[in-house]
Amino acid sequence: ITNFLSPEKTAYFYVAWMISELISVIPNSIGISLFAETAYDNSNIERKLKRSIKIIYLLLVPLLLGIFFFGKMLLGVFGEEYAHNSTMLLWVLALSSIPSALNSAYISYNRIKKNTMGLIFIGIYFFGVFLTLCLMFIKHFDILGIGIAWLLTNLVFALYVLNYFRNVDYEE
Repeated sequence: ITNFLSPEKTAYFYVAWMISELISVIPNSIGISLFAETAYDNSNIERKLKRSIKIIYLLLVPLLLGIFFFGKMLLGVFGEEYAHNSTMLLWVLALSSIPSALNSAYISYNRIKKNTMGLIFIGIYFFGVFLTLCLMFIKHFDILGIGIAWLLTNLVFALYVLNYFRNVDYEE
């Protein structure tokens, strides 16, 4: 970001990104719990996965509403410039947690199934697509372009995940 924009823009991005990363603690923690639970007893994976996803979204929705209503005020703690320059980015990053949460559940599912190649593919996909979209959007949308790139990267992958979960045999 510093090379394409400026150190100031990097700071505005960083604060919004760190706040949005706090949101990701929810799906990541529940995903780890799901993994641990199925390591102990891998029966009823579908039921456990659905329950985990439901819990994730029940916790995410109020948090996202808080970010949308109070995000500008939260960023204002770091200075008025942060509130002015990072609010839209924070909203887009927070919105991206909706598909990202589903992707996190899919990653946990692949860990449960010991699908190493699938996990490698996920890493390559996120690296390649996110980096490409960042390079395309940063010039036109400033730091908001990075948020848009993250949202689109997660959204496209979540569509794949939805299709996958529709067709999967959970007990295979």
